[in-house]
Amino acid sequence: MQPFTLLARVLVLVLVLVPSTVAQDVVWSTLEGPSPGGSFTSDVLPLENGAVIGVRGIFSSFTAQEWFLLGADGAPMGEAPMAPSIGQASDELLASDGAGGAFLLTSTLGDAYGSASLGLADAIVLHLDSSAQLIGVQRVGGTGRDVGRAIVADGAGGYFVAGETESGDFGTPTGAERDAFVARFDAAGSEQWVQREGLVGFPGHMNTLAPDGAGGVLCGGAFDDQSQAPVVPRGFVCGYDAGGAQQFFHSLYPTGGDIQGIARTPTGYVELNFSPFGGYLCVGRSVMGAPLWNVELEPTGSFLAFTSTLTRRSDGTYLIAGSYQAATTTAHMRGFDSNGAVLFDRSYVGANGARTSIGGLTADALGSVYVAGSTNLSPSGFDARGQVDRIVLDELGARGCVGQPNSTGAAARTRAVGSDLGSDNALTVFTGDLPPSSFGYYLCSQTQDFVAGAGGSQGDLCLGGAIGRLNRPGEVQVSTAAGRFHLRLDLTSLPSPTGSVSAMTGETWHFQAWYRDANPSATSNFSSSVALDLR
Repeated sequence: MQPFTLLARVLVLVLVLVPSTVAQDVVWSTLEGPSPGGSFTSDVLPLENGAVIGVRGIFSSFTAQEWFLLGADGAPMGEAPMAPSIGQASDELLASDGAGGAFLLTSTLGDAYGSASLGLADAIVLHLDSSAQLIGVQRVGGTGRDVGRAIVADGAGGYFVAGETESGDFGTPTGAERDAFVARFDAAGSEQWVQREGLVGFPGHMNTLAPDGAGGVLCGGAFDDQSQAPVVPRGFVCGYDAGGAQQFFHSLYPTGGDIQGIARTPTGYVELNFSPFGGYLCVGRSVMGAPLWNVELEPTGSFLAFTSTLTRRSDGTYLIAGSYQAATTTAHMRGFDSNGAVLFDRSYVGANGARTSIGGLTADALGSVYVAGSTNLSPSGFDARGQVDRIVLDELGARGCVGQPNSTGAAARTRAVGSDLGSDNALTVFTGDLPPSSFGYYLCSQTQDFVAGAGGSQGDLCLGGAIGRLNRPGEVQVSTAAGRFHLRLDLTSLPSPTGSVSAMTGETWHFQAWYRDANPSATSNFSSSVALDLR
């Protein structure tokens, strides 16, 4: 593997929430990839250490891919090229290894990554550590052509892989020219079992996997009806237990459909179907396949609908996202519960009002969602850039006093995301509606107060008592062009007037941002404050 090369990237706001702005929900936003030529980020995975591993494709060569690493603050840490990919059309390429690293799925021809080819083409699982360094390679397939489309952790240090196979010596052949497959590998990379789904005359593929909550796996894909012109996919969903025994198989879309996402529910599962006629439909079903409810992301018939993703959050709610082309290409995200009740709906557009798309969606256990995709930076041409955004759906703490308006006309607001469990030490404060390119830093205290125009500022100080200034090396911030900055806190070393202290369980800490502004002449201001009760 080639060593990582550090690249500078631009932090920009590219998401807009309808009817209100999504800017307040964005912790950080990073553009990735080369220009010109462009790139598309297909999947991201937050790691236990706060870093983020991602995969992107390069538009100048549709076989070129890279994996990359972002720090906990979204800052680029480097990337590495991947062997040319074949047949890759997926946003489920990364899975946690359960030990702080990740499994990355790709497919390629010939020898690569120091391993010999098994056949005409192989699915390959790359094992990356928490620094995105390659530490292991596993070939998946037989002597024919095999392509991987989805990977998910099995909860025991191993993983499930799904895709399509033309190898007669891989799994149990069913007689189809191309079968869908799902396989399980243990933590050592040893194949445990391979199951194939085939239909004579209908080549198959699996696109999506999800844990079933009992050690097994849920799968979704389609068989291609080649008697139609163009080819029409016929969607299916199936489930296997931990030992590879099939639990169910449901062929669901005789009139056309391709399952792009799947997740378990308390009473069965939910699937995201992409219609060949355009549009996305999320259907909740019983374990017997009976439809219980549905959530529509985009209406069937939406022109050139493409790229869609479904994820289950740790609180048992669900997110779907996708893109479609009408007058321009737009992207949407919708949240709903296990009964199909819609919780929110957000529409996104790209920079300069140009096309944008969402290709991957990952939720962590700390209230954050990581959105992968691309945005076009050119209002008149094509300059698509891979994009990763960390947004918060569940903020922590209680709001303190509000900020005073600054030169943008808005009042800066500070919020918190992550974990309020002190032992996790995974808490981030972030501030929006700041003037662009304004420097500032955070204040902290265990005491709430109110001092209007403190120190001649245009804003109000919301803290009292022993106030600490988070202006040590690496803590001073400069707001982005979108008017945001953030800081991941070290709860074992918060500043105070008498030195650093460690935040303790049961304590309440208040945080507020101080920043420079010109409104209209040089001045300073304060954001709103947020109060956090540490557990």
